[in-house]
Amino acid sequence: MPVVTEKQFTDLALLCGTVTSLKQTVFSDDDRKYWDRDFSMLLDTLKRLVDVELAEDFAKEATFYLMAAQVAKAYFDDKPFTGLVPRSGTYGMRFILPQDMSSAAAYTAVIHKWVKAVSVTASTTWADIWGTSSSPYHATTTAEAKVLFAFHKIISYQPDVGLIGLKLWVNETPYPGWSIEPFAKIAKGANKSFRLLPLPGRVVVHPGGKFAIGGCFQKAKAFATVETVDVEIAPLGLTFCEYNHAYAEKEGA
Repeated sequence: MPVVTEKQFTDLALLCGTVTSLKQTVFSDDDRKYWDRDFSMLLDTLKRLVDVELAEDFAKEATFYLMAAQVAKAYFDDKPFTGLVPRSGTYGMRFILPQDMSSAAAYTAVIHKWVKAVSVTASTTWADIWGTSSSPYHATTTAEAKVLFAFHKIISYQPDVGLIGLKLWVNETPYPGWSIEPFAKIAKGANKSFRLLPLPGRVVVHPGGKFAIGGCFQKAKAFATVETVDVEIAPLGLTFCEYNHAYAEKEGA
């Protein structure tokens, strides 16, 4: 079976942790018709109803998401891809939902919202946000309900909470923290209600894979004081999932 090539790993700056080889199955003509139609539909919806800049940013990642869709096809037993409305025996895609997160390889609900109260302690201004290095979120392997995550940025819906750095763990591998301060604190327009926060690469979490996200916060109070900060950040990308996961009604904490 074909795999994601070393050149693809390099050109797309893939962050997959200890995973250095990913299967992929090139789309059939029918798969590609659904992909072209529905990815364009996503971009058009973003542009018309949400934000032009967000749509343009997503459009630039078309090559990455097509690759991720083909990786998903290989891990989903070469099922047909049927876009935004998957049918039984196929798989599809949607924007990542908090309900897609699992605390184990077999789906175990863990969250139902992207809002979280984070404690910034006396000893460090780094804090876990989604999952931890020892208890990460999983892409489930449940038969007929497998999941693959692909994301290229973090989106912050509360951009003024003092978040100035991010840290990422993918498949047992910690990536170094990086500064997002200019992106998190400098608005392009008075009406912007979100910020796009860059990653040092593009993330693919295959079925059986896992990840966690942490953040660095500036403290408004004395360093010895524990602060609680409400954050609302999410991986900006797509969930590729088999039919049973797409139609399940799961709720987390």
